[in-house]
Amino acid sequence: MHLKEGGNNVNTKRLCQILLETTIRLKKDELPKNFEKVDYLFLKVGVDKAKAAMYRKEFVAILKDWPAEINGASVPKLQKGLTYLQVAEVIGDKEAALHLLAFGKVLGLWTMITPEKVAPVDSDLSRKMAEWGFLAIDNLRLAV
Repeated sequence: MHLKEGGNNVNTKRLCQILLETTIRLKKDELPKNFEKVDYLFLKVGVDKAKAAMYRKEFVAILKDWPAEINGASVPKLQKGLTYLQVAEVIGDKEAALHLLAFGKVLGLWTMITPEKVAPVDSDLSRKMAEWGFLAIDNLRLAV
């Protein structure tokens, strides 16, 4: 993961460390023991729920510093409807954004809006919609 350094209030270096210690990109549906799978259709992320729980308070504190702007450009608030592509704009990496969303989902900090939840579409179209950014935070609960 290659996250942005500086330029906003989010401690991306520490965020990356937390994500590297608690999440992995899954290959061939092989899920290590103690991991939960989050399937984005085009990429699968595994989250070590026990490890992630140890970082919950720090993770939430980092997210509470979500910037209102970066280099003079406004940034969408960390709220319901924020897509993984918008998260990637802040932290600097699309895959890291997917890991961040998986971390929060597994810990119950939010649920996800996905193509299948919104409309009955075939799996190929669902996968394409997900890749295009139709994966978003829903029911945000940033309580520790």
